[in-house]
Amino acid sequence: MAVEELFRRYLPFCIGLLAFVTGVSVLEVPRLPWGGFEKLTNFGAIVAISGVVMVVSRFAIGPVVSAQPAVPDPTASDTWMRQRIAPIVLTVGTLAITALSALLIVVFWQLGTATGPENVIRTKLDSILMSIFTATLPVFATWVGTVLAFYFTNESFKQASEAALLAANPPNAHLPFASSRMIPYEKIAKLEVDRGGVRTTLVSDVFSRFNDQTTRVIVFDKARSPIFVIRRKNIPADWIDEAGKLKAQALTIDDYLKIGNNAADAVQFGFIPQGASVEQALRALKDSQSDDLFVTATGQKTDPVIGWLTNDRLK
Repeated sequence: MAVEELFRRYLPFCIGLLAFVTGVSVLEVPRLPWGGFEKLTNFGAIVAISGVVMVVSRFAIGPVVSAQPAVPDPTASDTWMRQRIAPIVLTVGTLAITALSALLIVVFWQLGTATGPENVIRTKLDSILMSIFTATLPVFATWVGTVLAFYFTNESFKQASEAALLAANPPNAHLPFASSRMIPYEKIAKLEVDRGGVRTTLVSDVFSRFNDQTTRVIVFDKARSPIFVIRRKNIPADWIDEAGKLKAQALTIDDYLKIGNNAADAVQFGFIPQGASVEQALRALKDSQSDDLFVTATGQKTDPVIGWLTNDRLK
């Protein structure tokens, strides 16, 4: 542990302890008799004053010896001060009021217990002590209320300002829309079929849409909702002859789905709303664990597809 950290932690305690020992010595607490509350009140006053000294020393020494960042940040410093000012003021104020009240009680108690033929304070000691209580309680309440009102009013103003800035500058306003990179529905390599008979659709109808640029075909229903994504690379090699044509014309999509992991892969895709940004589309692509995203008006899969996005178009 660094020397500065040791000073920051233990020097305020040592100062408070020194104040306590000094107070005990000055008021000669050990020599006072235990009759009444004189010794107890003196001791309480010394403890309260020592606590105030220790707390003030802690906040006075801490900022001086604590490590500072290489490049000071005025915003961070202001935020730190606003977060600390309420507990600092409340703590110091409470201890100061407590110490002042204890000191007044000790002084008036000693004056009231002093011997003398005409000790006016002795006859009015109870009312004096009650006056101290009734005087300090409103001060403490006003003190706490003022600090808390300032703190929470400031927080409310800060939240209102942030809400106004957020409304004026939406977080995704400066980000490009993913829909600007999509393939419109009209240009998608697709096949539109009745959903009820999709599995009996011939693979040859899908295969005829493959070319050098088109390596996957989307099978939609009549409502423009995607059903399957058929990939050329997942068609078994023994289905294709040396000329690159499909051998068996009677094979269906159901036969394709029964090969390996094709059934799971064909329905592995996601959806995003039309107003989604590229960053949001990338997150949706990752969440869907696929290479295909379909753009709809609201991002719901029940809406008609507006466009299609692939992993390559989002890079």
